[in-house]
Amino acid sequence: MKTTRVTIKKTKHEKQPYIITIDPHGKAEPYKMKQRYCTKGTARRGVLRHLNALSYIQNGRPCFPVGRNYFTEGGALIQITYK
Repeated sequence: MKTTRVTIKKTKHEKQPYIITIDPHGKAEPYKMKQRYCTKGTARRGVLRHLNALSYIQNGRPCFPVGRNYFTEGGALIQITYK
């Protein structure tokens, strides 16, 4: 299964300490988002919006992210880790 790895890391910045690194599946190079975030939750929401993430309900119909399993529009699983 294709997996897009996302790392949310806390830095020493005072007001917006969280930065995001995205490692897409395939041969693409990892990249950092320029946007910083105040909390882990807003960083997670920002990356899911950036990747146009979908979460699938029991019926298999795509919807906006609600659960814990998120997928990109191409069908790759999004794996989020916190450091």
